[in-house]
Amino acid sequence: MAVDTPVACSGCGRARPIVASRPGTALCGSCYNRSELRPRRCCGVCGRVAAIGVRATATSPDICVGCYK
Repeated sequence: MAVDTPVACSGCGRARPIVASRPGTALCGSCYNRSELRPRRCCGVCGRVAAIGVRATATSPDICVGCYK
């Protein structure tokens, strides 16, 4: 859930829109992509455990950010 007004990110300290938060932690998009909050599962294309770029549907598997590009 993104916050439209910039808030200081707990990861980098910059005032940016927040895309993920937990109590005491608010992360911008860049910090979220490097954090443990980003889901990491087995990719249905390459088989590695990685950050998921596209979630699985009824007809396709999870696709990691590396395979999605």
